Amino acid sequence: MLLSRRPFKEGDDLVEGFSRYAGRLTAVAKGGRRKGSALLEPPVCLEARFRRGRNLDTLSQPTLLNPYSGLKRSLPALLTAGFLSRIFLASVPERDGDVRFYLLLERLFEALGEGLEPALVGLWGQARLLYCLGLSPNLSLCSGCGALNVQGYSAPSGGVLCGKCYEGTGFALSAAAIEFGRLLGERALGEAFPALEPSFKVALGRLYKEHFQVHLGLDAHYFKRILPE
Repeated sequence: MLLSRRPFKEGDDLVEGFSRYAGRLTAVAKGGRRKGSALLEPPVCLEARFRRGRNLDTLSQPTLLNPYSGLKRSLPALLTAGFLSRIFLASVPERDGDVRFYLLLERLFEALGEGLEPALVGLWGQARLLYCLGLSPNLSLCSGCGALNVQGYSAPSGGVLCGKCYEGTGFALSAAAIEFGRLLGERALGEAFPALEPSFKVALGRLYKEHFQVHLGLDAHYFKRILPE
């Protein structure tokens, strides 16, 4: 599954993505800029010949499996797919062979192509990516003292905080937004979700942004205009 493509040299492209068998990869796509290479336009699922190299891996003889035409017909869906592609590539180490990342991306792109709400897919994708990385934010008890009544979130603390531990650190988070965040971790895409209120979108978007920044070191530019209104 190719997520990124940029010119390399002599008509080749440097591509990044995930393979069911090789994991997170960066490779030179031979002849990637020649006539007929539009099938390499991300996001796209291909079958190709892959070879490990001493310095760079190579990709050749691509055959199109899924162009994800459905999501490419919708600008919000395409923007969300691009955002998810960027944070997956930035968060998962090179050559990580965990197949869950490939399968998760496959489900996310299918959902966007099926017309599911892009903002919901984007938030769900971030929640599940953090889960696969073992970095899910704590959205149940206070991360400081274990209290039940939580009202704020702090990325350095790893999750939600009660009023006593919160004391202005991090930012306030409503009980309804916290509950929606819990549902993102419990329900599959396609299951029923409550309406995604604009305030939930903003609050949870900020929560995941700060969590990725603090725990994975992602730069703020990854999160600019990520979820279309």
